[in-house]
Parts: sequence; C-alpha cells; structure tokens
Amino acid sequence: MKVSPVKRISVVLLILYIGVLCYLYFGNPMTPEELPKTFLSLPMDKIAHFLMILPLPILLFWSFAKSHSIKELGIISFFSILFVSILEGTQNAINPQRQSEFYDLLANYVSIVFVSLIILIGILTKRS
Repeated sequence: MKVSPVKRISVVLLILYIGVLCYLYFGNPMTPEELPKTFLSLPMDKIAHFLMILPLPILLFWSFAKSHSIKELGIISFFSILFVSILEGTQNAINPQRQSEFYDLLANYVSIVFVSLIILIGILTKRS
C-alpha cells in the first residue's frame, strides 16, 4: 500500500508538533509575567492553551484517518483528550515549577471539541 505525500507530511508535522508541545508543557519557555494577563476579557493563559492544542486533532485526523468517517473522528477526539490529559497531569511530576490547572485542561478540551465539530461539519458536508 502506497502512502500519499499528504499523509507523510502530516505525520512529520505531527511528530514535530508533539515535540514542541512537550517542550511547552514540560519546559519553561516563558514565565507567566511575560504573558499579557487578558485578551478580550479572557485569561491569556487559557487562550494560549486553546491555541496550542488546536492543531492536535487536525494533525491526528490527517495522519491516521483512512475513510474520514465519524467513527474515526470520535476515536481521534478520544485520543486527543487522553493525550492532553496525560500532558496536563504529568507536567508537575516532570517539571516541579509547572502546575496543573483545571481551567487549562478545560481550555484544552474546548479546543479539541471545537476542532472536532469543524471536522464533523466537513465530513457531513462531503456526504451530502
């Protein structure tokens, strides 16, 4: 079975993205004092979490979905949620200067649901 160039590129991008994500979660790239406090009355830290996780379900879907079905989207969404839960839950164990926060995790989940809904709309639109 031949793998398309798009799949190859998306797998490479996924690997690079996961590396950057791990660095952001477990390293100390920025101190909270360097971030603006709010943007449009929303905490900037939560917006950053939302935006950091945004590519995850997209890259997973491009990399692993074969038939672009709703079932595949559900599996990818589940593994996205599992992955960010593990990241958020282990960051303090790996880097004691970092703390897990419920609202960070919630921002991650909202990001995954948002992207999954957009992909679902694309799947349903393609069917009709």
